[in-house]
Amino acid sequence: MANLFFIVAHILAVMFGFVWLILTVPFHLFYLNGKKNSKELKKQTDILQKQKKEERANSAVEEANKIEKEKLAQNSTADEILKLSKLKDDGIISEEEFEAKKKKLLDL
Repeated sequence: MANLFFIVAHILAVMFGFVWLILTVPFHLFYLNGKKNSKELKKQTDILQKQKKEERANSAVEEANKIEKEKLAQNSTADEILKLSKLKDDGIISEEEFEAKKKKLLDL
């Protein structure tokens, strides 16, 4: 629709003289530049949205890794306490040593 407008405007410029042509060309250039800018803006918006999705995915992976490490740390602490308890029961370490190491493991 806009291109038809500019075609008609240029035909009128030929019919009504050079002045009309001088007035219509800047508007035509402005319109084309606006279309070009809107395409570029859409392209940049798509890139930013893609980057945002990647950041969300990366943060979700990092969070999952953090949770997994915490679970492993909790399991290893419990395992160490069980081993120490077994050593205490077997008489290899004393009750005081057991309690001291347990407090150290639990950061108390």
